[in-house]
Amino acid sequence: MKKLIYVLGCFLLLFYSCTRDDSFKVIPEETEGSSKNVENSGIIHERMVELGAQLQNPYTVENMREAYQEIIAENPSYDLGVNITKSHYYIRFLPKDTIQQGELENYDQELELYDYPLDYKMIEGGIYYHDPTLPEDGSTWQYTVVDVNYRIPNIRHEILAELYIPEILEEDRNSILASNPEFVVTLVDQALRRTGNLEETTEKFWGPSRWTPKGRIRVWEDIAGSQVPLHGVKVRARRWFTIKTGLTDVNGNYQTGRFRRDVNYSIKWKRSKYSIKKSTIHFAAIYNGPKRRGDWNLDIGKSSRTFNFAHIHRGAHRYFYKNIGTLKRPGMFNSLRIVSSNGQGTGVNYGNNWQFISPITFLAFPNIKIWRYNSSGNQKNSNTIFETTVHEVAHASHIELMNGGLIQYAQVDKKIYESWATCVEWFIAKIEYNEAGFPNYGNASVSSEYNTRRGLHRQQWPVTPTSADYTPIFIDMIDNFNQSLEASGQPSNKCPDGGWFDGANCYIGTPPSGTTAFIWSDNFYYSGSNCTYPNSWFDGANCFLQDIPNNSIGFIWSNNWYLRPAGNSSYPYDEIKGYDIGHMESNVVKYSYGLTSLRQKLKANKPSGVTDKKIDVYFNFAF
Repeated sequence: MKKLIYVLGCFLLLFYSCTRDDSFKVIPEETEGSSKNVENSGIIHERMVELGAQLQNPYTVENMREAYQEIIAENPSYDLGVNITKSHYYIRFLPKDTIQQGELENYDQELELYDYPLDYKMIEGGIYYHDPTLPEDGSTWQYTVVDVNYRIPNIRHEILAELYIPEILEEDRNSILASNPEFVVTLVDQALRRTGNLEETTEKFWGPSRWTPKGRIRVWEDIAGSQVPLHGVKVRARRWFTIKTGLTDVNGNYQTGRFRRDVNYSIKWKRSKYSIKKSTIHFAAIYNGPKRRGDWNLDIGKSSRTFNFAHIHRGAHRYFYKNIGTLKRPGMFNSLRIVSSNGQGTGVNYGNNWQFISPITFLAFPNIKIWRYNSSGNQKNSNTIFETTVHEVAHASHIELMNGGLIQYAQVDKKIYESWATCVEWFIAKIEYNEAGFPNYGNASVSSEYNTRRGLHRQQWPVTPTSADYTPIFIDMIDNFNQSLEASGQPSNKCPDGGWFDGANCYIGTPPSGTTAFIWSDNFYYSGSNCTYPNSWFDGANCFLQDIPNNSIGFIWSNNWYLRPAGNSSYPYDEIKGYDIGHMESNVVKYSYGLTSLRQKLKANKPSGVTDKKIDVYFNFAF
């Protein structure tokens, strides 16, 4: 059975993986900026973490007991009757494969995993670590600290040490340590001193005072042309086996819980809904900052691979946690796994997604892969990474929308699912950049200025054969822009179905005085029974003038009959507007498998002002 599921998954991977098209890239590359008094990410941080010698562990139960007896001998007032027994385990896990890796990552969102040991001196930070004694194509040990009563998952693990951690225990208000901070400092100092880990400056000047690790995280953004705040990033502060975290706010500022001594800062590119990896076999990517007692500010430059992690995070964080209008949020039972590849490509959504075959097969593969460089070998701009991420997450959400059925999703025409993801990409990116101060971003426009991101709107479609399935169908249901009329190459005869062109529309005529022009059943009429207008006749109720041609849209304005003018036939004739994207997602996209069912659902759910005729004229285009 497992083999059958695997084969099925591979089959669907081959036929339903999504390669996101980047044909409309119009934004020029910009030179990254930098800020003073902050750390700037660079190539040195892109490599594997470099470790030094193993340090003697000061927090073992045995060492703490010895330290306790020593401080009592020196000062009997420290004899508080503290029972030093194991409070935590220093533990490491080794998943046997990517399935167990996923199980471990999703077992407990509060479990802070490190891919390097916590009791070694760090020579140089990096974005990953792999135990040199283990095969490079497999998992590596994951290190963490858990409470002694923690329910450890059934994954290969080793308890490296039984710990007694006073700094954690004193946070319990009912603990005797909570009311004796000087004792805690003295005990920890002695434990550090006994193992050769006490810094001289700590012993002399810091004493029992506490401080709060905090700072600001920003990233270079090409549209803004500057560093911008990163929202929702998890920053970790670690002192030996005490780990505290904080999330950056909308201004990129963060703070964690308090410490007394210096800490090791790091970023973990993971939230409960998604994780960002450097490869399939690795856990969530990291960025190791400095060890210090003071603020840590980071500006991520474009030359670093962390630039990719940061903007993938922006796209995923927006979709899962921030304003996305009336769209639904993806609600997968496991976190989405996004691989940031260091190679060339666009974006791919594997099958979309393995979790909808089963929770187990979901854990075996990444759901999304996004490349750092485009097919020309140029590094992608920040907005392209953001939009590609949103596009691929939209596919995952679409599958879930189809009752979580990958088989059901497989029946959807590619033109439907790619056009929908294209619409979501446009809609969310427009929100993102409009909120950031770029009100024209994503608008349909003849302007080629980069900050309008003209191509995102897809109003130039069709452009190339590779973009044939990435249509503006769903965008056109929302916007108020008729690309057929706005494009160059307009026909010389704007009124091929009759009337004369008044500069905007095709004037058909005005009914006799005292009568009212109207449309019924896609025909022009006027009221009354005395049908004096040329070529009109009484149908038993009103005066019939003419039927409206199949490819034309008629309307009444100021009691006159009009037809909309002809446009460039190379583009869809879009007289539709006003669909709500969330309503369309739940009531149209959910039940659409091809253009026929899509047209039916659009008619059944059309907003005020949209007619069946407008929908038919639009879909008369050869999509």
